[in-house]
Amino acid sequence: MRDSHFTLTDVSLPGPLSDDAETLVTEACGSRPELNAAKLNQSVIERFAEAERRLRYPSVSAVGAVGGPFPFTGRISPISTAPPASISRSPF
Repeated sequence: MRDSHFTLTDVSLPGPLSDDAETLVTEACGSRPELNAAKLNQSVIERFAEAERRLRYPSVSAVGAVGGPFPFTGRISPISTAPPASISRSPF
């Protein structure tokens, strides 16, 4: 048989609870990870629904080009070599 040595120590108990039930409920709800996850999930669902709703809004697109078919004079004009510009903007 083996002899085991244990050391006992005093463990202090938590202080008295508050008489205010609302504070206790708020503290308890704040420390529940499943409630925090549910709140985050609700927020994600609301943001996704808003994004889906905004997809129905019209969008405005514009395409333009600078320059044109100028005759070649032996030098390159910066205006005629500009790449086409494209702008796409949702009005909302």
